[in-house]
Amino acid sequence: MSSLQRVKQISHPALIRPARQAVESALLYMLLCSTYILASGYLAVLVAATPYKLYVIETIKGIGFIVSTGVLFFVISYLRYTRIRRQDEMIIVQEKMLLNAERRLIAAMSTAIVAHDLNNLLMVLSGLVEALKRRERDAPFLFRMIEEIDVSIEKLSHLAKRLASAARRAVPEKKEDVDMKAALIELVGVVRKHPDVRFCRISLSGIAPLTLVLDRTLFEEAVLNILINAAQAAGPTGQIEGRLTTEQGAAILEIHDSGPGVPDDL
Repeated sequence: MSSLQRVKQISHPALIRPARQAVESALLYMLLCSTYILASGYLAVLVAATPYKLYVIETIKGIGFIVSTGVLFFVISYLRYTRIRRQDEMIIVQEKMLLNAERRLIAAMSTAIVAHDLNNLLMVLSGLVEALKRRERDAPFLFRMIEEIDVSIEKLSHLAKRLASAARRAVPEKKEDVDMKAALIELVGVVRKHPDVRFCRISLSGIAPLTLVLDRTLFEEAVLNILINAAQAAGPTGQIEGRLTTEQGAAILEIHDSGPGVPDDL
């Protein structure tokens, strides 16, 4: 089951069918009223000796009918409205749980993205430091500064690994059947909340109906990284398009953006 789907399944509000409940209430009311009228009318005829006594009995019976049905209506209404209130309170609690779960999920995914970008930056810095070491080994001060930069890079690398580990713990990993179309739609919905993606136009086209067995956590992390990178390349008003096709037994996921691309000399 998707981590995104698990978030959505936290909320299970009770379903109310107004038409069915209204019909049931009306039938119950008519049954009770009919029973009361038939039984009380029959008893009134047996008891009343004169028309006046019949009038008195029918008056008392009418008042009793109004009072009894009023009490019954109050009890039924109270029980129904109490149930609706409890359901509303439950829905409010579930919505708060859903919101908190979504926040934790987005935070975990954002942490994984930050760790990924931080690792990329550390690799570049490590390469620059190695280049400096090869050129300036005879300058003691510069070499000492390079060593300090090395130590800082190592600490940052450790921090990046801790961030990535925390993100993996927040979203459990396991292989499962994944509906690729549904998963991609969900991922697009999540990534739209990222500031670099918020104003981009994202579309999915040519998505083949496909189910794969894979590690959903790693898949989601990878696709989110690619979508954010595409948005950063395309700019705030850029366009991003996702495609999923199959070819010779392989699934091919493509992410295209309207950015300038990589220059030929790079």
